[in-house]
Amino acid sequence: MGNDLKDLMGQAKDLNSDRFERKLNSFVRTHHRYSNLDSKNREVVNDLVHKYKDRLRHKGGISGYAVRREMYKLNQKKDEMGLTKNDLRDIRKMMKGLKK
Repeated sequence: MGNDLKDLMGQAKDLNSDRFERKLNSFVRTHHRYSNLDSKNREVVNDLVHKYKDRLRHKGGISGYAVRREMYKLNQKKDEMGLTKNDLRDIRKMMKGLKK
């Protein structure tokens, strides 16, 4: 995952915002490590990617604090969102992959 994601992040400044978002969403959908995420969990990750896409493009990643804050929010809402511990673990791995 590291090299694929690093390549994408390296291209980020050269891509327009919409194209970068499409490539990042495609990465989440097709990467073998995240193929076990169901459509609802992918939607959660895509929402987070959309929220931070400008930071990802211009700063090369998101902060560890942002990852912890988003994971805290997801943990608080896990029952109403129907997220399991495994789902949260996979989402955390994806978010950590987007860290600077």
